[in-house]
Amino acid sequence: MKNPSSYPETGHFGDEKCAWIEEVTFECLKALESGVEVEGICIYPVINTPVPDNLKSNHDCGMWELDRKKRRWPHADYIRTVRDCIQIVENNRMSIFSFNFLQSAFSSN
Repeated sequence: MKNPSSYPETGHFGDEKCAWIEEVTFECLKALESGVEVEGICIYPVINTPVPDNLKSNHDCGMWELDRKKRRWPHADYIRTVRDCIQIVENNRMSIFSFNFLQSAFSSN
């Protein structure tokens, strides 16, 4: 077995964030299959964040959207994609700890 590894603070913007987490999931599965002990994937940020030089604008990068009045609501497609990735990992009998956390966080939805 190779040294343990994790995929820290990964994320993407806009319409590509669903495809990004799918790609990361499949790359981690490949690593696991080759003997790398993948201990986690950290999706960051989970809530859209303000653009540092324009606090009235937000990066479209989170699992939860954030509007100008600072109200939050779930990004349904991204959450559905994360759930699908959790299922892919489970179907491959692989254990990725961050997915276990996300699964319990969204199991009531």
